[in-house]
Amino acid sequence: DDIPVCLDKSLGDLQLDYVDLYLVHFPVGLKKVGDEFLPMKDGEMLTTDIDYLDVWRGMEALQSCGKAKSIGVSNFNILQLERLVALARVTPAVNQ
Repeated sequence: DDIPVCLDKSLGDLQLDYVDLYLVHFPVGLKKVGDEFLPMKDGEMLTTDIDYLDVWRGMEALQSCGKAKSIGVSNFNILQLERLVALARVTPAVNQ
């Protein structure tokens, strides 16, 4: 649910209609804790059980509607990439 909201905010801040490339930066979901980018508690990152495939499907929707020309990933290992490519409709343009 947050994927289009986050991109729309970035597009508004940048005064753009679309981005050339939009990335999933981590293959794990992070808990929402205020405006914290990397929420931590007792030195541990707070994660969720959101599957990165579900996030990817949201990214595919953003590309379909023209808000992102290309979509990709960052910080994925080979096993995560293989799983994603096997199940995705759109192959990631990059793995940064």
